[in-house]
Amino acid sequence: MKLPPSTSVRYTALLVLSEQEAHVAGSEERTPRGPNGEWYLARLLHTTDGGRHWQTLPWHRTLRSRLRHPGFPNWPPEFVLGIRQSAGKLIITHRDEWVPFEPGGESLWEASFDGRSWRVRFLRLMDYEREDHPTPVPEIDLSSLPLSIQRPIHPPKLE
Repeated sequence: MKLPPSTSVRYTALLVLSEQEAHVAGSEERTPRGPNGEWYLARLLHTTDGGRHWQTLPWHRTLRSRLRHPGFPNWPPEFVLGIRQSAGKLIITHRDEWVPFEPGGESLWEASFDGRSWRVRFLRLMDYEREDHPTPVPEIDLSSLPLSIQRPIHPPKLE
């Protein structure tokens, strides 16, 4: 599987682990819209063979995470702001986009992936008057991928 060109996917985060392994986050427009009216759906891709094959990571949350945070954040995220790795887990940062019935407005969340499922953690409310920007998540340039890693093109259709 390869990644689609930027016209259909906005790439928003990248983590290069080696000359052969990388994670790329992109966001695609949802058709039809999500259950809460979400316009976009994030997709997280992983390669371990230099980009010859890209695997879409599942968005399954742990039961404990779903019980602890049943209504928030909207899941899966619409955009991934950052990707990092810590203690053998993949960690993403994402905003919980505003929905009309949600109290408190947008918030910043972190989610960790253990290889099977995600666990989410609330970080803070968004502060658009000081440190945060209400602008859309910027698109990144995939040219920072090592030359040994092929760019992803054509992921499977969203379900």
